[in-house]
Amino acid sequence: LRLEHEYGAFFLKGRASTLEVFHTEDEDSVGNESKPTKPFFLLHRGESTEFDVIFKPTLAQRLEGKIRLLVGDTCSNKILVELVGEGHRDRFAFRGLKEDTEERDAKSSLNKDIIDAIRVNHMDFGHCPVGKRCRRTFAIVNRTRHRFLRFEWEADGPFHISPKVGHLRPRRAKEIKVSFKSNVPVTYRRHLVKCKVTKIEFQLPPRKVPDWDDRKCIVSWKTTPRKDPGEKFYKMEKV
Repeated sequence: LRLEHEYGAFFLKGRASTLEVFHTEDEDSVGNESKPTKPFFLLHRGESTEFDVIFKPTLAQRLEGKIRLLVGDTCSNKILVELVGEGHRDRFAFRGLKEDTEERDAKSSLNKDIIDAIRVNHMDFGHCPVGKRCRRTFAIVNRTRHRFLRFEWEADGPFHISPKVGHLRPRRAKEIKVSFKSNVPVTYRRHLVKCKVTKIEFQLPPRKVPDWDDRKCIVSWKTTPRKDPGEKFYKMEKV
């Protein structure tokens, strides 16, 4: 096996079963074949071995690699495995969501005979009783050092997100609650929910900017005289 990658983003690691079939010099079981000039893996009929392919991106872009597998001692008998990954450096990230590895249909998955890596932020509600509200939570994270971000969820149907609109301070996280309720039997698969994120600026110093989302409100009070002349204190009313 030979790993080819331009930016050093892919790694090939053998498992315990790999060491059992790995050889550095000729074996009697090879028979009359010529002695290999490099380390090799010897697999008899019905045997198998496993490898882990690890992707650690070094750039925020699409990266490709190849695994060339030479079978036997002839250079003409080669098997090629394409590796595709995409590095990202998001200023806005999610925490507590799963990865949905379900493949798309063939037309959207194949790109020049290469299956694109699919990574989707995924939340599974499972089976929820009809008429009962089911709740899940996750977190959004602002990874920037100095930028304030404004987020707004575009949720519809039986899904309710709270907070739906708000601000996210630098290097902070905020818990998001998602609830689902349906009064009739229904199934949702890969229901898309979008989140619009924009950068915002304040005239105040960062330490004086209060946190805000649509769950929070500013309450002011006004004083009104008591109707009873004997009362010494004013009545406080919320505005």
